[in-house]
Amino acid sequence: MMLLLALGAGVRAASTSSTTSTTSATTSESIETQNQVGTNETQGSNHQEGANQTDGDNVNVVEVDQGEQDQIINAEDNQDIAGEVQVNDTSASASVTDSRFSLVPTVQSDHGLNVRISADNVAGPKTFAVRLSGSMDPTSHTLLVTLDGKRIAQASSLSQVLKPSSADPARYMVVKTSSGYELLASVPHFSTHTLAITPFALGPLQGFFPISGTALAAALVAITAIFAVVFATRRRIYNLLS
Repeated sequence: MMLLLALGAGVRAASTSSTTSTTSATTSESIETQNQVGTNETQGSNHQEGANQTDGDNVNVVEVDQGEQDQIINAEDNQDIAGEVQVNDTSASASVTDSRFSLVPTVQSDHGLNVRISADNVAGPKTFAVRLSGSMDPTSHTLLVTLDGKRIAQASSLSQVLKPSSADPARYMVVKTSSGYELLASVPHFSTHTLAITPFALGPLQGFFPISGTALAAALVAITAIFAVVFATRRRIYNLLS
């Protein structure tokens, strides 16, 4: 009788140990799977975020008339344009019309420009001007413009960058004046910000025929569809004649 009880206890202990081991293994596999999924999601997210920041906008350069140039000059005089940056391939300098602001420009190794903008006791939106030249020439480069690392869109009118409201998103516009190309960027509210401009050289075909990647893909799909229709039609005619 004691022998049977001892054997029963041994079987139960072995069963419990086996179950515990199985549960532990399953838990470890689950944790490993969750960690792998989390890692893949993070890598995918980071890759997608990076992909969005590796090409520039085909810039819609607005050639302003004398009246619009006067609006820009008035915005500088009224301090609506709070500061200006002059940039070339190797150096940059800054000046302010509103003494409450400080601009610190830095030219990057890829000829991009970072401008650190800080303000003292400022509320509401302000606009900043960047005079473009060299590798920033919008006729031979696309431009990626970001504010605090987030891509900003081009404005559809001059008033959107000269007279922004605090509820508006940040926007930019490139204008051609009698003195050259100028990028106007509006900032809707103030603390400390970093405005960054990164140029990307246009390819040989883009220089003659600017086209976005989406438009190019759509054109290729349309051409492929046309060829498919022509081939199918020729095949039907051949079958009828055979």
